[in-house]
Formats: sequence, structure tokens, C-alpha cells
Amino acid sequence: DFERRLSRLDSSKSNDNNAVHIIIDPSSKKLSIDPKTRSLQMKGAFFCEYFDSPVDALYFSIGYSFDIKKDAPIWITVEPMISRYHADLSFKNMDIRILLFEKRPHSTERRLLHMSSERSGYKSYLHLNALAKGSYEVIPVTFGGVLRARSKEVNERAPIKRLRENRKGNNFVMSKDYRDALEYVFDLFDFDDNKQLDRNEYNLWTIRTTEEEITDEDWSSIRQHVGLDVDENVSKEKFLKLNDLEVQDPYTSEQELWNGLKSLGFNYALELDMMCVFNLTVHINQPDLHLKPTSYVELAEIKTVLMNFLENKGQKIKLNNSSVQCFNYKDDCGSILLAENKSASNVRLSIQVKDSKNVALNLPIDAHKPHVINVRHDSTQVIWFAHQLESQRKMELDASFQVK
Repeated sequence: DFERRLSRLDSSKSNDNNAVHIIIDPSSKKLSIDPKTRSLQMKGAFFCEYFDSPVDALYFSIGYSFDIKKDAPIWITVEPMISRYHADLSFKNMDIRILLFEKRPHSTERRLLHMSSERSGYKSYLHLNALAKGSYEVIPVTFGGVLRARSKEVNERAPIKRLRENRKGNNFVMSKDYRDALEYVFDLFDFDDNKQLDRNEYNLWTIRTTEEEITDEDWSSIRQHVGLDVDENVSKEKFLKLNDLEVQDPYTSEQELWNGLKSLGFNYALELDMMCVFNLTVHINQPDLHLKPTSYVELAEIKTVLMNFLENKGQKIKLNNSSVQCFNYKDDCGSILLAENKSASNVRLSIQVKDSKNVALNLPIDAHKPHVINVRHDSTQVIWFAHQLESQRKMELDASFQVK
């Protein structure tokens, strides 16, 4: 679909002086991990959301902290996982990169050390021969090549599933569809797969669905109404019971229940089209390694740090305007193109995609006119994230640029 849509673009007005031809060769790399290392796996997810327009989509992931007590080699892998709720099977080719940050002592700041650049099948991976003793945070990110915001039309369609049913005496009960979806949600937020949600996991679920954190008073209320299980955790049974109490509340509307599911990436057909689950695995020879999911990270939060990192590693592309220059970073996953505007005024960069093969772009390319991006003065802007869909096929992307 991406190839057909992009290849139809009219390139008659392109400027050959600003032509860009990107090629990512096929890769058949096989990940080789030292069998002596210990592996620790955590689940997570990428979330996409928007408020007014799909063009302004936001992307969220989860950060995981861990400590290294001595220098050691490390392998970090992330693999997208699709479920029966995912109608779009292209999610298995999700554009994923792994960012590794060093956490500074007594500070909330983090320093970007490495970004993964290799893939093995559907897995993205980062391998370091030696990671120094210290505190770190790993953040898997996706750039919107595959996980896209649903159209406004689809977003506003009427629900075709019911989340609760009306029984005798005007009592509401949870529908089977809703219960099944909530069971899947529980399994997702059970990041360590121990069949329980600890307070941190439950808190991350609550932040997504209500935008509020769990307070001590909230946690005490949960303990009072349904009780807590081993180590003060919430079992799946108790999780469903808490949601059932909300369903039974006559002041809770059907739309309010839907709002919770939509915040997790479900559409009104109960399909996951704006969320993709992943498995994060860390391999290191350290017996007492602990991974802790800490918080949501919005892509915009780390974009400046990421652009500085990529600009230093990208290949410079000269344009016919000396005050604007592009940097192209490419690896096994695809291409990231940046534009730097050194002038004292804002510029508009017109992008015309002429042809593409085996690529997914985050750009909202229109089939009848070039896409225009505003680049503020003295700033650097991401132009595209181009993702190689199938790693064993060559990716090609032809585009031209005009500075206006």
C-alpha cells in the first residue's frame, strides 16, 4: 500500500539539484548471543494518540531502568508482538529502535549513549561488547512508519460492539467482548508476566486510561473494596472485579468505558490499530539484574537529544540553498532525514517523493502535491523516518527537495 501510494506522485516540478536517492541493502543478519548470559524479559507497548488531527499524532513508549554492578557485554532485543486484536499484520514489521541512556547520579537528566541500528528478522537489537558499571534506562521507540493514527472518520464512527449489557432490574453487567478485552489488557500491563499487577504496573495502566496517577488513598480504596493479593498486588480476578464495579455504576456511561479502551489503542470495532505490544529482553552475565518499567516517554520529549545524536552520525546532503542543509542517517532499519536551517528566517521545505520500494514513511504524503514542512530559523527538524519494511528486501526511496 505504501509503495503504490507513493509511486504515483507527480515529480514533474522536482529540482534535480536537490534529488535524494536512499538505498538500504537487504540484511540477513542472525543474532548471536553468548549462551552463558542471563536473560530477563519484560513486556511493553507503543501507543499512538491524537486530539484534533491525525497529523499531530503523539507516540508513547515505556522506559525501563536497570543497574550494572560491573562492566559486562550486553544484548538488548525488542520484538513486536501481534494479537488477535491486531487486524493489521504489518505491525510485525514495526519500525523500532532501542535507545540506551545513562542516568546521571542525583539528577533526572539522562544522556543518550547508543541507538540500535541492526535487525534480525522482526527483532531490533543493540549489542555492546562492554557496558560500564552504572545506572541506565532503555527506551524502545517507534517513529510512525507503521503505527499510524487512525483517520478522523474512523475515529468518530459509532461503536459496533457493546461493552455492557442491561439485565433485569436495570442492572448493568460486563459484556463478554469487554471482559475478553480487559483480560488482554491485564496481560499486557503484567509486564513481568507474574500474573499480578504491582502498584507500579497498575499505575501505568491508570495513567493511560485516566491520565492520573494512583494515590495512596486510591490504593487503600482498592484494598478496601476488592482486597489485594500476594505482596499487595492486584490479580486478574480483582482487576476484572474493579472494572465490573465501574460497569455496574449507573452513573458510568458506555462512552466513558469506550474512552478507556480507546486510550489503549482500541477502535470501536475492538481492534488494536493504535497500539503495538513488544517484548524487551536484556541478556547480560549478571545474576541479580532487575528491570523496572518506570514511566511513559513521549517521542517529542527526546526528539532534541535524538536529533543531536543523529546529526553527528548522519551524512551531509547539500541543497541549492546554502543556509539549509540535510543530514541523512541510515542503518539496517531505514533512513532518518534531518534538515538544519541556519538562516535568520523560517523556511518551507517542499518534499516530493518520486518512487519507493519496501518502505513505510511517517510523512502524510499527498498523492497530488508535495508535502511541505516548516523549518524554523536556527533549528533542526526531522523531515522523515523511512522504515525498511522487510529486512531481506532492498529498500529504495527517491525524493526531491525545494527550499521556499
